[in-house]
Amino acid sequence: MPKKFQKIVFVQNQLADLGGVSKFTSVLGLGLQSRGYEVEFGAINDSLDGERMPYPASVPEWTLVGSRKPPYRKDFTKFFGTRFQNYRFEKALERFRVSVADAASQQFSQYGKETLVIFTQVYARERIGNVVDFENRRGRFSVVSQYHNSFQAAKRGPDLRRVLSAYPNDDQFVCLTAHDAAEFRKAGFNHSTFVLNPIESPSTAPAPLDARIAVSLGRYNHQKSLGDMISAWSMIPESVNGWQLHLYGEGPEREQLESKIKSLNLENSVILMGQTDDPKTALKSASVHVQSSRYEGLPLALMEASIHGVPSVAYDCAPGIGEIITPDVTGILVPPGDQGALAQGIRTLVEDADLRKEYGAAGLQHIKNKFDLEMILDEWEDLFAHLAR
Repeated sequence: MPKKFQKIVFVQNQLADLGGVSKFTSVLGLGLQSRGYEVEFGAINDSLDGERMPYPASVPEWTLVGSRKPPYRKDFTKFFGTRFQNYRFEKALERFRVSVADAASQQFSQYGKETLVIFTQVYARERIGNVVDFENRRGRFSVVSQYHNSFQAAKRGPDLRRVLSAYPNDDQFVCLTAHDAAEFRKAGFNHSTFVLNPIESPSTAPAPLDARIAVSLGRYNHQKSLGDMISAWSMIPESVNGWQLHLYGEGPEREQLESKIKSLNLENSVILMGQTDDPKTALKSASVHVQSSRYEGLPLALMEASIHGVPSVAYDCAPGIGEIITPDVTGILVPPGDQGALAQGIRTLVEDADLRKEYGAAGLQHIKNKFDLEMILDEWEDLFAHLAR
C-alpha cells in the first residue's frame, strides 16, 4: 500500500536557531529523507544573527518573512509618550501579522493531500493561525503539532493557555512523554499522543572520564538556574580541589553569573565558556555533566551527555528527565532547587571514578536502546499511517 504522505514539512519559530528543537528537526528530517520522504524546513523568519546552526544542504528551507516580530521599545516612550508609543507598536505589530499571514497563505497553498505539516513550536502555529486551520485546509494537507516541553512547564506559565488555543483542531498533538500526553488529555486534548525525540549514536568512542572537568550545556537564563549550580559547586569541599566546572552557553544572565562566581571566589574553578557549536568535544573533554534546570521537556543536553558516556547529576524537574536518567543506575537525580543535594550528587561522581564509568556505560546503553533513530522513525511512520486512515 503506497504511503499517503510523501512530503513532510517541519515549521518552527526561527529557522535553524540554536537549541534542541532545531537539532530534533535536523535529525528527524534527515532520517525521514533517508526513508524516501521529501522534507522541507520552514519558519516564520531566520535565526538570530550569528546564532544559526547548520542545516543539511539536502533539505530545502524557507522563511515567511525577512523581519522579526517588532519589539516594544520602552526607551521610546520618553520621546513619543506612552500612548503614542503604544499606537506605533500596535501598528508595527499589525503590519508584521499581515505580512506573515499573506506569506503563509501563499506558502501553504501549494501543499496537497500528500503533505504532512509538523509544527514544532507554538509561536509558529500562532502566527500562521487560521491559514492552516482545519476548515481552510479541508481535503488538503494534514497537520501535526508538537510541544517540546513538559505539561508541568506549560502549566506554570502562559504556554498551557497558548497550546490549548493554538492546537485544538490539528489532526494530532504530539508530546514528549506518555505522562505529558496523559496530562494534556485530562486538560481536554483527546488527540494527544507522544513520541520520544531521537538521537544519533556517535561514531567515536565514549568519553574516557578521566579529566577533572564537570560540564554544563545550557543558556545563561532563568530556566537553567545556573546560579544554583554555582552555589552547589561552592559547597564541594577542598578534597576535590583541582576540578573545574565549565559552563557552555550564552544568554541574559552572563553578568549575574560572573558576579556570583567572583563573590564566591570561584574564578579559578568555574569558567563561563560561552556558546559552543561543538557539544561533542565539550562533553568528551569532561567526566561529569550537570543540569540544574527549573523546568524542561526532554532535554537534549542530558541525552547528548549520555550518548557520549558522560554521567549526569540533574534536578528531577520533568517526566522527560526520568526517561533519560535512571536514578542510581545511569546517573543521579535530585529534587529541583535542592542545592545541597545537587552538591552531594556532583561530589559523589567527582570522587568515585569507578562509579562514573559504571553510570556512563549504563547511560550510553540506555540511550541507544530507548532513543535509537531508526526506532523513533518507525514510531513516526506508525503515526503517519494512523493519520492516513
